[in-house]
Amino acid sequence: MVNGYESITGQINLEFKKPDKVEDLYFDFFADYYGELEANLTGSRKITDNLWTNLMINASTQTSFNWGINPLTGKFNMHDRNHDHFMDMPLSKTLNAFNRWLYVSPSKRVQSRTGIKFLTDEELGGQSPLCHIADVYFITNIGNLDYNVYNKTGIAVGDKHDQSIGIINSYTYHLLNSYFGSPGTYKLYDGIQNSFSSNIIFNSYVSNSNHQYSTGLSFSCDNYNTIFKDNMPTNYTPYTSINRVEIVPGIFGQYTYIYLEKLTFIVGLREDYNSKYGLLFTQRTNIKYSVTKKIVLRASAGCGYRAPNVLADNIGLMASTRKFYVATIDDLQIEKAWNYGGNATIYIPLENNEKITMSFEYFHTNFINQAIVDEDRDPNSVYFYNLKGKSYADIGQTDISFSPFRGFDVYTAFRYNLNLITLNDGYQNYLVEKPLVSKYKGLLNLGYATKFRKWVFDFTAQINGPSRIPSAAGYTTKANESPAFPVYFFQITKNTKRFDMYLGIENILDYRQPNPIINPQDPFVKGFDASETWGPIMGRKIYAGVRLRIGRLY
Repeated sequence: MVNGYESITGQINLEFKKPDKVEDLYFDFFADYYGELEANLTGSRKITDNLWTNLMINASTQTSFNWGINPLTGKFNMHDRNHDHFMDMPLSKTLNAFNRWLYVSPSKRVQSRTGIKFLTDEELGGQSPLCHIADVYFITNIGNLDYNVYNKTGIAVGDKHDQSIGIINSYTYHLLNSYFGSPGTYKLYDGIQNSFSSNIIFNSYVSNSNHQYSTGLSFSCDNYNTIFKDNMPTNYTPYTSINRVEIVPGIFGQYTYIYLEKLTFIVGLREDYNSKYGLLFTQRTNIKYSVTKKIVLRASAGCGYRAPNVLADNIGLMASTRKFYVATIDDLQIEKAWNYGGNATIYIPLENNEKITMSFEYFHTNFINQAIVDEDRDPNSVYFYNLKGKSYADIGQTDISFSPFRGFDVYTAFRYNLNLITLNDGYQNYLVEKPLVSKYKGLLNLGYATKFRKWVFDFTAQINGPSRIPSAAGYTTKANESPAFPVYFFQITKNTKRFDMYLGIENILDYRQPNPIINPQDPFVKGFDASETWGPIMGRKIYAGVRLRIGRLY
């Protein structure tokens, strides 16, 4: 509840290296067979007894270097191993920087965290003179520029332990430029997003710490300005502005009951007013119950909302000659869904203080409204409209992990996924599986580490189940499915106190999706589609890297 109403299936908490608990200097460099280079650099410094800072930088590039020669041109392959005249992997340049500051004053009972993020990313794909000779080339170019500044300040108030006021402010600017095609024949989608959010949170308890509560006010403003144009002869769509402004004040409250570290019960409510979508009431409940020390049960239920950005979310579809019917996008309503399910975790003790950990979970998500992206009505079109029937997802997963002997770890998992949506042609509903979503996935990870983890060996096997491929002949035709396929990984790492080296291989058996592009020989006529990717395209990848730590160690 505290973080807003966009929590349909929960939220992921990302933890970054903290300014006061990180090496003085850390460096990581990575390179692979296909010419991808990546470097990570983090550094920290204590400014005063109350102030720390750290800087994290990530830079990567995907170059055109490749060992192979294209037999059609006699030139470097440019990652075109299947010789369809399209690069299997786009060229890219990425720079990501994150500067964090931490201020702690026990005497003033204040703690403040400030962050500044910067991201620039550009990807260039499609055809290239290095793997294809032609008068006109189909190019895909996607560029992103992102800035974010935030501050989180907590102030202890009153005489109660852990009673505080939190103030969180954040501003984000995002610029997107994208281009698909060639000069004179192309799709274009550009956009600018400006977002600001502010929360004031009061945390305290009633009587004792078994009865905790949080309450507060929130405010957010999102301003999206985007344009779309399709200049392909059979699809012509003039410059179309797709703009949206959402101003959302809200109020929220959350109550937590803890009983003897055996039972935790959390219930939260919030009410928001969205200037575009109206009143939004959100509720969520979470329960954790430890039946014994070896059996833990969890359950959750609640609803959430999400404003759809259908073009940005499905930008990959623009690598095709499909016509986008964008006139209906302004009519899309906010997505709403209920999600509920549970988890059971069982610990089985073994000898030598080891144990088997088994986890079983099931979750169901039922959409009350959903923005439908319809690729099936016509193989040369994409339609956008609100849900007119059922849409739901059932996910079941089982995890088992154990260590049969010291240094050797086994982890295995299997997930089943049933994801159904209702498509509509204006007259009739069709309940179908959501396209390009695997029905199941399996994982086996075997890891072995020698004493003090001086050598670490890691092997992973995945099985990816079939997924429905969008129909090329309407809703009623028999669905085509991708095959199930395995992928294997292996890595060996040599660790020392300050220097590590690692060597690995991904997709050991070199599995690749055959013919991932439909009609690649004619990318400017109807029927061309490079968006229906369900498996690996690059194949086997060998990589190596080093890690270096200088100064303090954590």
